Amino acid sequence: MVAYNIPPQLTPFVGRSDDLDSILTRLTNPDCRLLTLAGQGGIGKTRLALEAARLFDARQAAGDRPRSVYFVPLQGISASNSIVPAIAESVGLSLYQGTDPKPQLLKALRGQSLLLVLDNFEHLLDEAGLLSEILSDAPDVKILTTSREALNLQEEWLYLVQGMVYPRILPANGMALEDYSAVRLFLYHARRIQPDFSLEAEREGILAICSLVEGMPLGLELASTWVRSLSCAEIAQEIQRGIDVLETTSRNIQPRHRSMRAVLNQSWKLLSVTQQAVFRRLSVFRNGFTREAGAYVAGAPLRTLSALVDKSLVRRDHAGRYDLHELIRQFAAEQLAAAPDDAQETNARHCAFYVRFLDSRWDQLKGWGQKEALLEIDSEIENVRLAWNWAVSEGCEAEINQALHSLWFYYDTRSLYREGAEAFDRAIRKLSECAPDSLALGRVLARQGSMGYSLSRNDLSAACYERSLRLLERYDDYQEMAFTLLKWSELAWRLHKPIQGTRLARRCLSLYRQSGDEWGIALALHELGICYFVLDRFDLARDMLLESVALNRQNGNQWGIAAALQILSSVEQDAGNYAEAKRLGLESLDISRDIGLHWCLPLAHEAIAFSAYRLGEREAAAQHLCRALRLSLDYQIMAFITEAITLFIEVKLDEGEVAEAVELLTVVHRHPANWLRRETGAYLTKAQQVLPPEDYQAAVARGRRLDLDMAAKSLLAEYEGTAQTAAMTDGSTQQNLTDPLTERELEILRLVADGLSNREIADALVLALSTVKWYTNQMYSKLGVNSRTQALVRARELNLL
Repeated sequence: MVAYNIPPQLTPFVGRSDDLDSILTRLTNPDCRLLTLAGQGGIGKTRLALEAARLFDARQAAGDRPRSVYFVPLQGISASNSIVPAIAESVGLSLYQGTDPKPQLLKALRGQSLLLVLDNFEHLLDEAGLLSEILSDAPDVKILTTSREALNLQEEWLYLVQGMVYPRILPANGMALEDYSAVRLFLYHARRIQPDFSLEAEREGILAICSLVEGMPLGLELASTWVRSLSCAEIAQEIQRGIDVLETTSRNIQPRHRSMRAVLNQSWKLLSVTQQAVFRRLSVFRNGFTREAGAYVAGAPLRTLSALVDKSLVRRDHAGRYDLHELIRQFAAEQLAAAPDDAQETNARHCAFYVRFLDSRWDQLKGWGQKEALLEIDSEIENVRLAWNWAVSEGCEAEINQALHSLWFYYDTRSLYREGAEAFDRAIRKLSECAPDSLALGRVLARQGSMGYSLSRNDLSAACYERSLRLLERYDDYQEMAFTLLKWSELAWRLHKPIQGTRLARRCLSLYRQSGDEWGIALALHELGICYFVLDRFDLARDMLLESVALNRQNGNQWGIAAALQILSSVEQDAGNYAEAKRLGLESLDISRDIGLHWCLPLAHEAIAFSAYRLGEREAAAQHLCRALRLSLDYQIMAFITEAITLFIEVKLDEGEVAEAVELLTVVHRHPANWLRRETGAYLTKAQQVLPPEDYQAAVARGRRLDLDMAAKSLLAEYEGTAQTAAMTDGSTQQNLTDPLTERELEILRLVADGLSNREIADALVLALSTVKWYTNQMYSKLGVNSRTQALVRARELNLL
């Protein structure tokens, strides 16, 4: 007779179909006799094991050799010697008193065909050897265990239980929100408490809750208990503040599951003193950490780190990077805060590690290894931000100095100007208080001037350079003086002072040559090339830029090559060499995309667009010009927005749309960020000569009702659809895909092509990082590729880019 003692469940089982399929595949494999479902507390291991056992029993009942299924709850067992009686009781075995119970159990199980479900084994790991004995003595017995920690037995097959599937944004791929199992589970519990609970009214809040608890079933259930008192958005805000909101007063929920704190406290108590110390220190990391970082910052030897992974408190991804579930990290952070001396030391070591990390990448960022170094910083940027903020808050002058070069380069390359300006402003204010005459302050001021320039905050930029140079001259720091002069020259020609810019650039070049800094020499040559270009001295500009490119090629500085090629393209345009100008623009674009040089992307697109337009390639020109304007808006680089609009103005004048050109000129010509004032002034004069006075004044009046953002978006609305349609008229593109890319996937594909990291795409589109990764994987699947590089190659083959 087949036995079955799986306890009935009072709530429906939701989702997890993929998990169940995987578990049942293993259970029905003759080679798998011990399967452990491992995962953190609250992740749903017990419920999943019970449902798997029920389905397993149903399948077995239809077979030739049905197998009995027995559930053995171990949570209430505190003494390890109680495992045998607990199993015996579950299978209905009466043990004789006065004799060793284990041989009795082994004898009784011998010859039996059954599945033992041993629930909550994590506190009894020292007795795991009993399971090996059972499997050895009873060859037709299978065991399914749930545990927060792997049993580490040779026979063990391990299945890691993760959170339920959830979206990060409103699904755009045909899936309804309810199709996600985490959402369905939350809705079930919410509607038990509040029958009229509305998914539509709480959509965004539900998404936030699912994301914050990362699909953890217990977290979803506990969060749902607040729906009568709080909106879902308010519940999400409370979760962000701390884990104590995740609790319930339900009487028939086991005490260990009545709050997230109770769940995590149980895991905490199972750790040794050493493991507790390491675990709490790991809470300082953001967005994961490497093994080396864990060892230095948290004092985590490999054995301890591995033990925390086994205990489901730390996760390790396929790339070997570690992280903590956010709720677990919050709990660990509380434990660290309770040990203030340890917290101070841990934060100091975290700062030291990532400052050294940045400093060690500086030589790579200047030359060979540039792309790789930028990608490494991408992966660690959350930790880098934390380290910088700590150094600033503590007034750590040495650490600020050490981190500054690479951090500025990263912010500049990735066009994170607002973030950079805020970071450097905090440092300036702190150093002005504690070290007002320091070299570090002079260096930070120069970088802040650079951020101000990119944000078209010209007064701020000039003030920073002037103050910086005064400080640097005290210390005879010629390389830093050269850098400040370089950036000041850049500002001068932006302010229509090319003579001053040329003088500053020459002085900069002289200082860099004295120090033998080839990276700086190439930059100074590039800057001189721009100054000569603005002064219409095209031959000199070409010479300077070609020398800069040659030096950068020699030293592997792709950043410098891409930047110089874009200006060279403009030089060739003025000489009427449009084919060569287009070639240079395309090369600059390819390099910029490859290394993620964001600010150069719109300029390269502009160079290609202008050349293509002069070559009669109107559709291609529109496509590149729209891309230039879109990127300039994304990065909020005002000067580039005005420049792109100026190119549109030229197109409109050429095509006889003079009134529309005047509207745009009214917005652009006097804008502080417009450095092409000579050109826009000439266009205004031309328009006045063509339009009747009343039409001209009417166009000016319409233009005054626009701002720069409105003008840019109106142009995109007018031209972008046409450009995209033109790019797809050859009959290829998505028609060759079995499953076409969605609009969102195409949007992300274009940002990937522009060199943005997943984190930057998430920031640009206001998405969660995991959502971007999900869309990227969907895109890879549809394109039949496995990497970004392959995706871009395939996309270009299909004319998607």
